Amino acid sequence: MFNRTLEDFLDDISDGIVVGHSFNIATLLGAVSASLGEMVCFLADEGGSYSEKVKVINRIKPQLEQFKTSFQKLTPVFNEHYKNLKMETGKNKESGSTSKEKIDFLNTEIAELYIDLLKYSNEVLALINSVKDFVKTSNLTELLTSSILLKSLSEIGFFNLTIYLKYLDKNTRERVKTRADMLYSDICKSSDYLTSTIKHKVV
Repeated sequence: MFNRTLEDFLDDISDGIVVGHSFNIATLLGAVSASLGEMVCFLADEGGSYSEKVKVINRIKPQLEQFKTSFQKLTPVFNEHYKNLKMETGKNKESGSTSKEKIDFLNTEIAELYIDLLKYSNEVLALINSVKDFVKTSNLTELLTSSILLKSLSEIGFFNLTIYLKYLDKNTRERVKTRADMLYSDICKSSDYLTSTIKHKVV
């Protein structure tokens, strides 16, 4: 997906192609959010060479770059699992036979990818929260946008994950749900706090 033009991507969504699955939209939002945070770091008024601001920003920039890549890497893995799950489900309907173990494995792997999506979002939010006080007022809009996108991403991920939970065995379901609930709660709190702080700074 990330090697395609935005126009192609939007056409694929309209045409119902698998690349338009909401997971891929969520990873795109995550990559954009990390990019916005990285951009704000580059544009920050860093002050003296050995200031605390420089130390923090220089530490944060490469981490945001890494998370941008991490979001992108989730996409092909998800698409492969999703394609295989559809294929296995289709085989079962046609032949009446079951490959329950394989389907259970794929559902579990997809659920774990949603957990990764939420985990990365939570960590990116923590990073952009740590630079908000060093950012020029003129660039706070970018941080606000990043925060809003990450919360939207978490809404997409959390909702879709709840769909997969019913396909998991009891122990896996409880483990995944506990992690998802914690991550989703943290993301919402962090995003709301950052949004409120930025609005207070601007207004």
